[in-house]
Amino acid sequence: MKHQTHPAPLEPTRTPRTERNERIEARAPLPLPASVRQSLSMSLAFLISALGTAGFHANASNASNARPSTIETSQPTWGKPKQTRPPPRAAGSNDPNLADPDDVEQQDGRARPSPSASWGGGESDPEQKKPTWDCKGGEWYADKTDAGANGGGARYVWSMPVDAERGKAYDVLIVLHPSGENARWVMNTHAGADQSAGMRFRPQDIVIGVDGLTATASNPEKRRFAVGPETIAAMRDVALQMTRTLPGRRFYLYASADAADFALAFAARFPALADGLVLYRVDRASEFGFKGTAPLVLMHGARDSLTSLARSLQARATFEEKGHTGVRLRVLPAFNDYPNPVRASECLDWIVSVQCETAREVLVRARSILTPKPQDEYGYQAPVWFSGAYESLGRITGRESVGKWKPATGISDEALAEATQFERAIDAHAAKHVEELRKLIGGRGSLLAMDGSPAAAWLWHAREDFRGVP
Repeated sequence: MKHQTHPAPLEPTRTPRTERNERIEARAPLPLPASVRQSLSMSLAFLISALGTAGFHANASNASNARPSTIETSQPTWGKPKQTRPPPRAAGSNDPNLADPDDVEQQDGRARPSPSASWGGGESDPEQKKPTWDCKGGEWYADKTDAGANGGGARYVWSMPVDAERGKAYDVLIVLHPSGENARWVMNTHAGADQSAGMRFRPQDIVIGVDGLTATASNPEKRRFAVGPETIAAMRDVALQMTRTLPGRRFYLYASADAADFALAFAARFPALADGLVLYRVDRASEFGFKGTAPLVLMHGARDSLTSLARSLQARATFEEKGHTGVRLRVLPAFNDYPNPVRASECLDWIVSVQCETAREVLVRARSILTPKPQDEYGYQAPVWFSGAYESLGRITGRESVGKWKPATGISDEALAEATQFERAIDAHAAKHVEELRKLIGGRGSLLAMDGSPAAAWLWHAREDFRGVP
């Protein structure tokens, strides 16, 4: 009989995170505090051509194939996109604000975990396989956790980095889907990100899509991340299993709609389990906001008709009032409630850029943020997030305004020169916006009279996109 070999498991080395997770696991879940719950457009302003000399080269970031463009100083307009995005969800289907009468979690007024069904091996299901080094990078696989959801486990899909190397640690991104979807959501909506541009969603990370921890009685495939002490504890068990079985360097959460509120509540209860969060359309920050330092990006479409942009503005204010220093707001002009993987990846690049160690990786992420991306499949574009890149570059150039993040290591003369060139180009580009806005605004009286005008929209978005730039 031939000796049978088994695939090598993904066994990360013991780190301080391992010991921290063991302490977290020992904590008993506590009830969450109860409290009362509580359109603008800007065309893309491209980076000046001088940045092309700073090295917009192919790199390990998500925008490896995106091409830089030259500056356009014309006034942004209110114009509509070439093609409309998918319409907002119909009331009574996936709207998180409307309770489903046969929702299991609503039967006794309390959210309770519901085990996922087993993978059925259908056409839409990826190959069932546990994470091992023998899996092909960039391919999607399916598995089920041992813990969580009342002991029944939660289904998840996962993918290793495209160029995964055996024994190397990677950032792990756990994606939480909106209501009415399931673990396949990230695979079906984010897998390609923008295939026309040859880009892929987070090709350098381990990406995981987890089933919602509650379900409806009529259709167990429609999952939801309902907030409650038991579901939060179940998510803790799922996250801890991921940290034990995957070669993770840092662990991030990305969530949309009501799942964003769940991720926020989870991070408030177990802040040590997530190194950063990207939340699209958060609604309940008044309940779950907390003090902290981990980077957190609130992403919101300005034309969202389901959850007002005002919610994210209020959320930022709530975090600031509580003393959180790592929260940033990323407003997407003309975008609605439909999540955009390219913009989510930019937000993740910013989070990595303020946490990574070396100047080299800071520059890789800053280039990704500053590189203008092509239109998505619906004809949408967004302004470059200059303030995010500017803040990251301060870890190399040593600006005093960046005292909240540690200076990068390995700052060579070349890295310092490139970072400085980026900063100067951003400064010059911001000055061009100010110059054009002054022509429109004129004196104080004209500023007060242009409420609701395209110039007012331009001014508001420029303030957000250049926030922190002198």
